[in-house]
This record gives sequence, structure tokens and C-alpha cells, in this order.
Amino acid sequence: MRSNFGETGVASAIQSTTPVYDDNWHHMVAIFDGTASFRKIYVDGVLEKHVTGVPYAVKFNNLSHLMVGATQNNGANDIITGFPFFPGQVYDVRMYGYPLSAAEVDSVYSRRPILTGITGAGTAGFTIQGRTAYAGNLVTLKATSLSTPDWMPIQTNAFPIGTFSITIPLGADPKAFYRLMSQ
Repeated sequence: MRSNFGETGVASAIQSTTPVYDDNWHHMVAIFDGTASFRKIYVDGVLEKHVTGVPYAVKFNNLSHLMVGATQNNGANDIITGFPFFPGQVYDVRMYGYPLSAAEVDSVYSRRPILTGITGAGTAGFTIQGRTAYAGNLVTLKATSLSTPDWMPIQTNAFPIGTFSITIPLGADPKAFYRLMSQ
């Protein structure tokens, strides 16, 4: 994976070293923060490159463009693939208005939410707070034993990208175990 943010007169490209031409799906993330002055590349949830430098201002105007799965080499072929286009499939392209944290990259890669707090634990119920970098359904499961797990779904909540809060209703068993599973 190569990430180049097109700053004029500045060497800005960073490139991963993990081979991705192996007939398997890979999760690729390129992060750019012009204010904090860093670029990162994650491959399958693992930080592979982290480059810092002077602050950059990326300006999208009528002469700018975005390329995903292609290279702009003034008509020349890519040095890795030999072609100007990625020879595989690209799925689920996302752009965020802020640089993702390492926890958010992991949340997208593993489809696990990031838990930030639990309040009101006890028989009166409790609330779980967190955030996620993807949208979907969050299923709350309950088990009364971990030696022979008997996980049972007790509720499903739809959640958007960003923060969430889920309340486990009255009658929560203080001797039970709870876990969240995303769908």
C-alpha cells in the first residue's frame, strides 16, 4: 500500500512492506494528519509505518483528485504491480473527517467497540458507554457461568459511528457475566 497526499515540493509518500498480492483480503488504513504532522499506514490492524514531519496543508480544489486502487505515475505503470491499477478488488472504502486513533483502527478491523465506561452496576441495571468507528448492531449477551458458558442474547441495539450508550434493564443479575458482540 502506498499513501501520497500530494504536497507540492515535499516528499510525502509512505509505503507498506507487507505483501498484499496473496489472494487474501487485507484491511488497509492510511491516516494523514496535517495539523499534528504525521502519516500512518496500518495493514490488517497492525501499524506498519509512522512518519512525522512538518505540518502540511492538503487542499482539494478543482485540479485535485482522489485515486483508490490506482497510481498516478504520469501514465507509467506501477513499480510493484507493473500496471497503473490494483489487480484485485477494493471493498468498503471510508473517509473520516479526522485521523483515527489506533483503538479506532482496531475497532474497524476487528469490528469490536471501544468501551469507555460502565455506570450504575447492580440489580437496578447499568449503562455501558463506548464508541465505534463503524455502524451496525451491538448484541448484549449474558452468561451465568464461565466454566460452562451459556451465553444468551438479551438485547440488540443499532448504533451509529461515534459514541454509544446501552442500558441493561432492571433485574440485571450481579452474579452474571455480560459481553458485547457486534454484527
